[in-house]
Amino acid sequence: MEAFSLEEAGFFYDAALIYTAAAKRYAGNLLVRDTQAAFLSRMGLLEAAKALLKRYMPFEPEVKG
Repeated sequence: MEAFSLEEAGFFYDAALIYTAAAKRYAGNLLVRDTQAAFLSRMGLLEAAKALLKRYMPFEPEVKG
């Protein structure tokens, strides 16, 4: 919540620090991972967000089609 509040106020660097610290502290927590990836996406860092999601994906999703 604090990181998102900072982000909403325009303090993107501070928000990024909190998202990164949370990811380190709660490594393996998928909600923290997804929240950090969403932040990166909102900042226009889509490739970094994708890489983060792939790095911690426990399995490859099945693509049907």
